[in-house]
Amino acid sequence: MNTSREQSMKNLLMLFGILLIGGSALTALTNPLPPNEQIEFLLFLAIIAGIYYLLLGLYFLGGLWRRLFFILLLTAGIMCILMSFYLAV
Repeated sequence: MNTSREQSMKNLLMLFGILLIGGSALTALTNPLPPNEQIEFLLFLAIIAGIYYLLLGLYFLGGLWRRLFFILLLTAGIMCILMSFYLAV
């Protein structure tokens, strides 16, 4: 059951996602990329938006889903750190 505080936090995070991903998409218009890179960039943004809103939905379902959210977030964080070392070598 969502309280008004949880609902307002969910709305805030939804708005944050729209601004973050929308601002990144606006970058493709203000700093033109070559056509093949622009398609890849927009595909990347679409995937990131899907992951963001999936995780946001899991978090606000609560219970076991919230635990799954934290596991997926921790896994993504560890993978990012490992990828930075992999790309540095």
